[in-house]
Parts: sequence; structure tokens; C-alpha cells
Amino acid sequence: MKTSKAVVAFRTDASTTIGTGHVMRCLALAESLTELGFRCVFISAALPGNLNSFIRKSGFECIEINIIENWTPKRGGSSAESQEKDANCFLEKCKHLNIFLIIVDHYSFDKPWENMVFSYTKCILVIEDMPSIAHSCHIIVDSTVEENLLYQDLVPESTIKLLGPKFALLRKEFQGRQDVLKRQYKKDKYKLLINMGGTDPDNITFEILKALPINVEKKFSLTFIVGKGFQQFTSLKNSLEIKFPNASLKCGVKNMSKEMAHSDLAIGAAGTTAWERCAMGLPTIQLILAENQRLVAEKTTKNGAALTLRNLTELGDLLSNLNEEKLMKMAQSAVRLVDARGTERVREEIRKLYNANC
Repeated sequence: MKTSKAVVAFRTDASTTIGTGHVMRCLALAESLTELGFRCVFISAALPGNLNSFIRKSGFECIEINIIENWTPKRGGSSAESQEKDANCFLEKCKHLNIFLIIVDHYSFDKPWENMVFSYTKCILVIEDMPSIAHSCHIIVDSTVEENLLYQDLVPESTIKLLGPKFALLRKEFQGRQDVLKRQYKKDKYKLLINMGGTDPDNITFEILKALPINVEKKFSLTFIVGKGFQQFTSLKNSLEIKFPNASLKCGVKNMSKEMAHSDLAIGAAGTTAWERCAMGLPTIQLILAENQRLVAEKTTKNGAALTLRNLTELGDLLSNLNEEKLMKMAQSAVRLVDARGTERVREEIRKLYNANC
């Protein structure tokens, strides 16, 4: 397939409040599209805690967009005026690019933003995780739901709907790791991984530390992993040294799949990382930290891949009740739910779209 370096422009952001998940799943897709010959360009705001330098280090162009004064990204789209300003800024930054496809992964933009840029590209793909907002796009990707009817009144009839965990956008490191099912659960002590995402703005990691019973190390060895955007590293380190001096604390690990493969159980949020844990066959005790995580939590719990924690006071009991048989069943359920080929499937739909339009 020859794309003559057709441009795919990503409009997505990361920050201490937004988190890193949107950018990371876009990077997964960008890496895959680059293999087909596409030129992938990111257009991102220079928000506090952004990943713009990381995007460049990953080998992609990143054009910084001027953020609108007093503009705060929020679920359900910003005002029409704010979306119009951002769309105009986006188009100004991209006017020198011959864009084939615009990929939008952002809670602040929906139909008004997409209508503004519609005539400047051949195709628009929207990445969503909550079927409640109307979009104007050619493809919509939502790994949290599988029912087409949920998007019936939210997108044009002709929109291609790529729905369910089979379309979860995962980076290459999480693909082809079905060997993790060889993990042995018959052991004296299990490895427990605690990770609450790239930024953890509400410091849930510290709340988990407080909720863990003091005798937890009799059954589990503890590894805490935080992202480089985590603001309370020193405080967490000091608290860990007091309560669990044998615990490991890591920051900004480069290969999360390796950490997951070497763990027996995880505690984490029911966000995009939930699909990564499933692909790695890693049983999880998960927390719902945002409304858009509720559907992921329901799906993974229903399929037996995870246990959802309603209150941190339940954590000690959940940990004490887990055993070899339960962990093995959860691991098997997890890999059945996510086969880690979602990025490949989305890429194939984009390839077909390119062949039909170029």
C-alpha cells in the first residue's frame, strides 16, 4: 500500500487533570499507521503536565496549539464558541498539511468542532469511551460498548462503528503476550502492582497505601508505579518507607507490559489501562475514578477479569479472599476479553477508507 506520506492529524491533549490515556492510545494508533506509510502529526496544547516532548521522543511531529484563555477541558464538549476557536487554531496550524484523516480523542470537542474542520479533510475518526455525545465523523471507535444502537442517534447513519474491547487501542508492547497465561499462581507470596495512571491528580495512590492492611506483605510483595506527572512522589516515598519499607516504588517506567507480566495482581483505575491489564492476563482490583470508567468497570467485572472496589475499606477483605484458583480464573477471563489486536483492526479500517477515498 502506497500512501505517499498521506497525513493523519491527531487532535488530543494530556495534562495533570486530563491524564495521559488519550495521548497514549493515539500514539498506539500512530505507530501502527506509520508502518503503512502514513505521516502522523500531533496537534496538542501545552497544558501543565503535557506529553508533547514525549510525543516527539516517540518519533512524531507535535505542533503546539495555543490554548484558549480560561479554557478548561471537560466531558461533553466545551462551548460552541470555544470549540470554534480551537478548530480555527487547529486549521491555522495545519494549513500547510495535506490531511487525509483527522483523529480526535478529546472530551472537549464534539459535533461543532468536527463540523468546522469537516471540509478540510477527507475523513474524520473519533475515539470515544462513553456513548452520550453527538459526533460528525466517518469512523467512531469506542472500546467500552458493543451495541450499535447506543450510537444510532449520535452519529450519521453512514458512520463506521468500531465498538467493543476487540477495538481497544493498545501499544505494540501489549501485543502477542498470551504467554502470560503461563504465570504460576501456586506460590507463597504474590506480586501486587499498584498503579493509578500517569498523573493521579487526586493522589489515589496514597489513599490505597493507607487502605492496605499492615499485614498485607505476608501474602503480597508490593510494587507501586507512578507516572512522571505524579506530583506527590517524595511524600509517597516517605510514607512507603514508614509503612512498607520492603515495597518497591518506581516512576515513569518505560515498559509497563513487562511490569504487568511480572505481577500476579494489580490495583488500578478502570480507565484505558484496564484493557492493557486484560491483554496481559493480569487480574485486577479496580476503582472507578470518573464517570467514563463505569462502562469499562462493568464490562471487566461481568466478564470475570476484575473485581470492582466500591469503597477502599473493602480492600483488605478482597485481598485476603483471593487465592490461586480465583486469580487463575480472572487471568483467563482477562485474555479472552482483550486479544490485543484492536489497534490492528482499526488500522485496517483506516486503510480501507484510504483506498476508497484516495
